Amino acid sequence: MSKPRIKDIRRAYVLDILIRFESKYENGIPQKMITERVLIENENINDKIETQKDEIKRKVNIAASKTINALERDGIITVTSPRVPGTRGANPNIISLNKTPEALFKILLAYDEDLLGEGLAGSRPTLVYKYNMLISDYYKELVNMELVKELTSPSMLPFNEKDKKLIYHLIMSSPEALKSLFLMERFNELGKLTDFEKYLVLEEGEEVFKKRFMASIQINFIRTVAEYYDIPNFNIEININAKFKDKDTKKEVYEFSNNFEGEGVDSPIDISDCNFI
Repeated sequence: MSKPRIKDIRRAYVLDILIRFESKYENGIPQKMITERVLIENENINDKIETQKDEIKRKVNIAASKTINALERDGIITVTSPRVPGTRGANPNIISLNKTPEALFKILLAYDEDLLGEGLAGSRPTLVYKYNMLISDYYKELVNMELVKELTSPSMLPFNEKDKKLIYHLIMSSPEALKSLFLMERFNELGKLTDFEKYLVLEEGEEVFKKRFMASIQINFIRTVAEYYDIPNFNIEININAKFKDKDTKKEVYEFSNNFEGEGVDSPIDISDCNFI
């Protein structure tokens, strides 16, 4: 894994701030609040703030502005500058997350662990960001059965109503499962598939390939369970049963099972070690 680029680190962190605080501002988030949160939350910045306050704040402002401009160009946010009656000078920038499937998918891509790597002190910021997104009003507003139908209906794979209901519950608890659903868009046309995928669809049939896809997003859900244990948005009970069979004789040689429950949780997490500047 290559060293994360600082612009990717900033992009993910600013998005996390916007998602955590979006519901607290009725008409959008003031841009200056992003700078304030970066200064408050980051321990590595706080260590220097007393001796380099003005310089640190200037650097954070510049970095935040560049990041916001990039997010606006990519269609993830909208920036407005409404006039404030009775004030002079430039009107403050107000930021709103775009509530579209396209914007949501781009946020998921921004949280990719291959982009962000490890944080300071060996933390995994991608887990924090995805967790905060899962419990956010933004995620719950966009991730619904209408989104499932929108993403599965054009597919050549034969999804039925039972499949769609399962997909909904998986993506409500797993950002990786949702990302898989977005990436399935290439199955809308045979020409978009890789040569190997075309071979599998034509050789095995669409029903078999659909089962492969459904298994893959269930695995993504299980990975989320392993990472968070208490799954956001639902109280769940999971039963695991595994059988080991001899490779040659196919006879069972060992079996284990385990049951556990996880409670739905809904408290956001601050990340305190983002290398923002």
